[in-house]
Amino acid sequence: MSPAEPVETWSPSSPATVATWLIPFALIVYLGMKRGGFEQPVRGEVGVAVWWAVCLGLLAAQLPARRVGRAGWIGLGLLVAFAGWTALGVSWSDSAGKSMIEVARVVVYVGVLALALLIGGRDRIRIVIGAVAAGCAVISLVALLSRLHPAWFPDDDLSQLLVGVQSRLRYPVGYWNALAGLVAIGLPLMLWAATSARATLLRALAAGAVPAMALTIYFTYSRTGVAVAAVALLALLALSERRLALLPTLGIVGAISGLVVWQASRRQALVDALGDSTAIAQGDEMLFVVGVGSLICAALVWALSKSEAWGWLPRIPAVPKRTALAIGGAVLVVALAAFAGIGGPTRVADGFEQFKAPAGLSDSDERLQSVAGNGRWQYWSSAVDAAGTDVVRGIGPGTFQFWWSENGESSGLIRDAHSLFVETLGELGVIGLILIAAFVLLILGLGATRALRAAGERRNELAALTAAALVFTIAAGADWLWELAVVPVAFMFVAAAILTASPPRTEIRGEAQLISPHGATGPVPSRLRRSAPALGRVAGALLAAGAIVVIAIPTLTAERLSESQSDFAAGDYAGALERAESAEDLEPFAAAPHVQQAFALEATEQYAKAATAARLAVDREPDNWENWYLLSRIQAARGDKRGAALIALRRAQELNPLSLLLNPIRCGAQGRLCAGAPAPG
Repeated sequence: MSPAEPVETWSPSSPATVATWLIPFALIVYLGMKRGGFEQPVRGEVGVAVWWAVCLGLLAAQLPARRVGRAGWIGLGLLVAFAGWTALGVSWSDSAGKSMIEVARVVVYVGVLALALLIGGRDRIRIVIGAVAAGCAVISLVALLSRLHPAWFPDDDLSQLLVGVQSRLRYPVGYWNALAGLVAIGLPLMLWAATSARATLLRALAAGAVPAMALTIYFTYSRTGVAVAAVALLALLALSERRLALLPTLGIVGAISGLVVWQASRRQALVDALGDSTAIAQGDEMLFVVGVGSLICAALVWALSKSEAWGWLPRIPAVPKRTALAIGGAVLVVALAAFAGIGGPTRVADGFEQFKAPAGLSDSDERLQSVAGNGRWQYWSSAVDAAGTDVVRGIGPGTFQFWWSENGESSGLIRDAHSLFVETLGELGVIGLILIAAFVLLILGLGATRALRAAGERRNELAALTAAALVFTIAAGADWLWELAVVPVAFMFVAAAILTASPPRTEIRGEAQLISPHGATGPVPSRLRRSAPALGRVAGALLAAGAIVVIAIPTLTAERLSESQSDFAAGDYAGALERAESAEDLEPFAAAPHVQQAFALEATEQYAKAATAARLAVDREPDNWENWYLLSRIQAARGDKRGAALIALRRAQELNPLSLLLNPIRCGAQGRLCAGAPAPG
C-alpha cells in the first residue's frame, strides 16, 4: 500500500460495518432456513433484492467501485462471462424454460458476488469472515437441535418423499451433503476466529461452536462433508503463519469435538433417527453432552488465550521455512512408504472399482466407511457422453435430465450430473467449463498465493478463506451443491474477500492511476476522473435493472405454476387453469405452463383443449418423455382413432427406455433399474 493512500477505519457502530456483517449473515441464514434456496421463487426473491441493493447503492454513490480492485473485476468478469454463455445456451437448448431457470440462477450468483465486492474491501475482510462463519454456525445449530430435539421443529415432509435416507440429517437445508458442505465451509473460518480473533471472548465463542458443527457434519453421514472438513483443516495449517502456535487451540477443539462425536455414535437409536422414546432420551443426553463440551472448549480456549496474553506461557518458536520444508518432506516420504507398505495402491484400485459400481443409497453411519459412488460415476460418464454430441456448446443448460432419461444406465428422476464441473461440460461444453473453472481456480490460486506472500493477521485471514474456498470447490465438484443457493452464496462472499484482499488502487507520484483489467496503468485525465464515476454508476445501475428482469420472469412463472399446482391439488381446476395461463403469459416459450394447463383441462374432461396444450408442451420440450406420455394419455382418453396416442407413447418409450411404466415387459425381463412417471399436477 502506498503511503499516499488513505486507510479506512471501521468501528463496530458504523452503519457500513453493520451492513458488511449483516448482509452475508442474513443471506446465509435466510437461504439455509428456506431449504437452501433450491426453489426458484426463494432464490429469485433473494436475487432481486441483491440486485436492487446494487442498483440503489450505485445510484446513491454508497457503493464505490474502487473497492473492487483489479482482481475483483477479473473474477466478476469471468462469472459474468459464464452467465452470458449460459444465456446463449438458451438458443440451442431443447428446453428454453429450463435453460432460463439456469440463466437466472447464475445471474443471482453474479449479483451476490457484485454486492460482496462493493460492500467489502481489504479493511473489512475480518468482518466478512465472521459473518460467513456465524451464518454457517447458526444453520448448523438449527440442524443439530432438529436432530437432538425434533419436537421443537416442524415435521420434515421430505421424509415421505425420500425413502431409505431418513436417518441422514438434512433439515433445514433439505439435502444432507449440502448441509455438510455449508458447515464445512464455515469450519475453517470458525477455527480462524478461535485462533486469531482479536477479542478473547470471540475466540472462546468460536471454539465453543466447533463441537456442534462437527456433530452436525457427522449426523449427515456425508463422506464428502467429512473429507472436505479434513481438507479444510490441512489447508488452514499449510497456509497459516506460525502453524505450531495454532496447535494448542486446534488440539483442544479437535479433542472435544471428537469426544462429542464418539458419544453420539454410541447412541444407536439417535444415530438411526428412530424417533421413539429411546431416541428422544438419547437426544436429551446428547444435548447435555454438546452443551457441556462446548462450554469446556470455550473455557479452555479462553484460558489459553489469556495465558498467552499475560505471558504465562512460553512463546512457541517460529520454525524456519527451510526446516519446515525439510520436516514436511520427511513426513511425506515416511507417509508414502507406509502407504505402500500396507498395500495402499491395491486398496485405492479396489476402492475406485467400488466407487464406479452403481450402489444404492445408504441410511446408516456405517456408510462413512464406504467409498461407493452411489451412481456418480454413471452420472459423470453420461454427462461426458452428452458433451461428446457438441464439445463446444454442449446439450443446453438445464437439460441433463432429458439426456439421462434417454441415455442413462438407470431410470428415475435424475436432474443433475452431481458435479458442477462435469455437468457444465455436458450442458455448456468446453467453453462453459473453462469459464466456471477459471473463476474457481482464480479464487483458489489468488487466495493461496496471497496467503503465502502475506504476513501476520492478513496471512491467517487468507489461509482461512482459501481453505473455505477449497471446501466449496471439492464439494461442488462431487455433488449438485450449485443448485442449492445457500452454498454458492456463502462461497461468493468468501471469493469476494479473497479478491479484495489487496489494494484496488495505487498512488504514484501523487497522481491518481487507473488499473485496467489487463494491468495497464496510466494517469487519468481530470475530465475523465470527474465523469467516469458517474457514468460507471449509471451503467452499473442499468445492468442491475436488466439482471432484475432476467431473474424476475422465471421467478414469477415459478410462483404462478406453484399456485396452479396448489389449486389443482385442492380440486380448483378453474383456478389452476387461470394461473397456468398467467404463467404462459410470462414465459410463452416454456413448456411447464402448457403442461399445467393440460392437467387442468384433462381433469375437467376438456380433452381436445388438453391435447392442444400437451402438443404445445411437446413442441417446447421435444426430448421430455413426460410431455409425450401426457399427450398419449390425453389422446387415448379422448377416443383417438388415428393412432396418435400410440405414436406419442412410442416416442415416450424411446426417450425413457428404462421406465417400468412405459416399458414393463422390457424392464421386467432384463431386470434393469427402472422407474415410473411422476404424478399429475
